[in-house]
Amino acid sequence: MASGSFASTVDAVSFLTASHGFSIDGAAPGASPAGIVASVSGPTIDRTIESAVDDPDAVNITQNDVQIGNASSSPPIPFTYDIQDRTNRTDPTEFADARVSGSITSTQDEGDDIVNFALATRDVTREGLAQVRITSDPVAAAATSAYGLSRTNSYENVTDAPITFTIEGYFDAFLLSRYSGGDGFARAATSWDILFSGHTAGNLTYIPLDTFFTSFDEIGTGGFADANLVSQPSGVEGISLTAATSALGSGGFTEASATAEHDFLFRLTVDPGQTVDMAYGFSQVSVVEFDVDPAVVPLPASAVLLFGALGGLFALRRRRA
Repeated sequence: MASGSFASTVDAVSFLTASHGFSIDGAAPGASPAGIVASVSGPTIDRTIESAVDDPDAVNITQNDVQIGNASSSPPIPFTYDIQDRTNRTDPTEFADARVSGSITSTQDEGDDIVNFALATRDVTREGLAQVRITSDPVAAAATSAYGLSRTNSYENVTDAPITFTIEGYFDAFLLSRYSGGDGFARAATSWDILFSGHTAGNLTYIPLDTFFTSFDEIGTGGFADANLVSQPSGVEGISLTAATSALGSGGFTEASATAEHDFLFRLTVDPGQTVDMAYGFSQVSVVEFDVDPAVVPLPASAVLLFGALGGLFALRRRRA
């Protein structure tokens, strides 16, 4: 990061909050139907939480609070995490800050034929934050918080007849990118997927339970907001939801926000002797950057969508049980 002269105060923030989940509804809610042997893979977690201020007197502070979950206890114990990396200047009101937090509650599949550990319900709430504030002698600063988690449920039909059951899901998200100043940017992006493989063509049906709701607000030059839903009728064997916002520093004030909400249902038929995999996971990224060298040009605003594909400030409009 380069140092130089820059006149204006820089205040940038990138924030997101999301909730989503699913429930297997076989013979009863939270239980695979008789004849289905279900199992689940271990979680795959990717994370990057880092901050930097180009000041030799800056001090870095980190925290990492994690609670291991238990889907088999009654009530279930959620997996929780709160991870922060913050860099303060001598005056701690000037800083770069990156943070992720979340809670994931799962319950064990109570189907009659479960012989391995399996998950039947999953509810996730999560947040991501990146922020930079420089108000005195200008120095370059940046913060990035990124987090992703994925697992796979497998469903084996051990009978000699097809078995049909449903998976119900929901998704809510709010994202905000705000930049005041110049020579920098703020971006937020998130994705959530449920993808099926191993099933017979025509044995998976996607049923929207409401219209995919989106709302966008863009203020100033350089604000960008978007959200997308790709589901089975569009060629995806499952569902993929993405949302993103971006704000480019132009010397003034720029802000972009996005809201996305959707409820849906899958009806899945597993043929005799067949094993169907349901892979699910989320990714999120919040990034802010300020560079006092005006020759440094940030990536195009549309690049934020790539973060969502790879991978609070406002209350969600609604919260489902």
